[in-house]
Amino acid sequence: MSFLSNLLQGLSGRRRLFLFALLVALSAVLLTLWASDDLLTTSVVGGIVVLLFALASPLWRPRDYGRMRVRLYSLAIISGTALSYGFWSASLTAIAQPFLGHFELNLPQLRYLWP
Repeated sequence: MSFLSNLLQGLSGRRRLFLFALLVALSAVLLTLWASDDLLTTSVVGGIVVLLFALASPLWRPRDYGRMRVRLYSLAIISGTALSYGFWSASLTAIAQPFLGHFELNLPQLRYLWP
């Protein structure tokens, strides 16, 4: 019992809440399996538990959890767009030229940054 109390004292409030919710969810799934002996019913209860954990995840995650992720995704999108400029500009020109030809419009010649 001393090990368990030392473990719980070392955890923050959010992590204790997560551990308690995990124990309740695990016991609910095991109780459903024991009571019904039906894998479909147990799967439905397990799916509901996973859905509830996903909905309640902001409770035990740090406050600034998503900020860095948004920044990294934005940086990846911008970098991917900038690095693929030579590919997508030529591709868009090849796709747009036939459509613009029907209206007797021409695209200006594209100059690349490199020779």
